[in-house]
Amino acid sequence: MAAREGRNPSRRGLLVWGILGAACLGATATAIAVWAPRTTQPSAMTDRDRLARAREAFSCQSFLRAEEFLQPLVNDGRGSLEERLFYGKVLLELGRLTKARDLLNALHKERPDSADVVAGLGEVHEKSGQIDLAISCYKRAGEMNKTDARIFRLLGLAQESKGDRMAALFSFRQSLKLLPGQEDLSQRMNEIGAARQARADPSQARRNPSGFDPFGDFDPRPPDPREIRPGMRIPDPFDHMPRPGGRTR
Repeated sequence: MAAREGRNPSRRGLLVWGILGAACLGATATAIAVWAPRTTQPSAMTDRDRLARAREAFSCQSFLRAEEFLQPLVNDGRGSLEERLFYGKVLLELGRLTKARDLLNALHKERPDSADVVAGLGEVHEKSGQIDLAISCYKRAGEMNKTDARIFRLLGLAQESKGDRMAALFSFRQSLKLLPGQEDLSQRMNEIGAARQARADPSQARRNPSGFDPFGDFDPRPPDPREIRPGMRIPDPFDHMPRPGGRTR
């Protein structure tokens, strides 16, 4: 009897320590779950989270990662116009031109009135080397939305790529009027304008030390040679002949 009573406190102690250990383990697991960095699994993300993560990845040029986040949003033709246009841009960056073309063509059938969709088709054509089709799309998009600086930027870059630098100059100027601060476009405009002035009048740089004004109005026609190099004066056969009233010319 005494031996049995001696063993009972030991068992009770083990039981108490077991309960305390389980409680400590539970508290530790809870703390880890609360304070440890969360790595949200893609399958558990909301559509808004996916779009935000895709934009973040795109800005870091992680285009494969951006595609991974976007695919569930656009599968089976679902997703907003903004999301599908963004997905098309990701496909372009990945070089998947056929898939991007199919996507943009489908969007154009749904929304032929969208300037963003038409401009997106222009980007597909440009990436495919179809520069004339790209310029046509950008011009059409610019007519549909005259306040989007990005469209006129795309148009100007395509025109410059084709070699039509004067048309590019006007497109760049329109883009800068809508969105000032695009330093690369300002530099391109200065180069184009300076080259044009040098061809029209080599002494222009000496007469105008302030340089080319990209926003100044100018006549894009080539100068008339007669205005630059005056011809010989044809003598008047009636010079010094008497005139009525006794005057001479």
